[in-house]
Amino acid sequence: MEWTRVTNAKELAEALESGTLAIEVLGSLRGMPTVTLRREVRNLGTTTTHGDGSVGVQVSRELPCLTIRGDLRTEGGTGESLVKGVLLPLAAIALGIKPGGRIGTASVGGDVRTGGAGVPAMELEGSLDDISVGGKVSAAGAQSDVVRGVPELAAVLAGLTREGR
Repeated sequence: MEWTRVTNAKELAEALESGTLAIEVLGSLRGMPTVTLRREVRNLGTTTTHGDGSVGVQVSRELPCLTIRGDLRTEGGTGESLVKGVLLPLAAIALGIKPGGRIGTASVGGDVRTGGAGVPAMELEGSLDDISVGGKVSAAGAQSDVVRGVPELAAVLAGLTREGR
């Protein structure tokens, strides 16, 4: 599989538009910011971010379908990220749904994994209709919860294979 390495938002947008199947994000840039995810996202391969504050996928509005054929991984911890013109602390969560955000169907063919201390693999504060993960959901960093989510999502998340606390 060929990787596309990106270091800024313009390169990321171009990689997503070109149908790149594997994206590696270097530095403090979100892997797929919500601004990019205005439509269904399908057939994306493995996505990996390395910087502190570099989120894998974060959704804060309606997204009908998210399909990642490979892994969704982040290796960073918490760092500053520019959010609506303000620098805020942001953890490098692999999959996040903000309040008011919704994913209809999410499918990850491989693992969902984070490596940073205190960083959950999933932080789900919005809505999620259905999710499938072909591999494990894990948070390898010290004192990291595997999944943080609203209680209403317990039934949707029940079938996931989790590794960690």
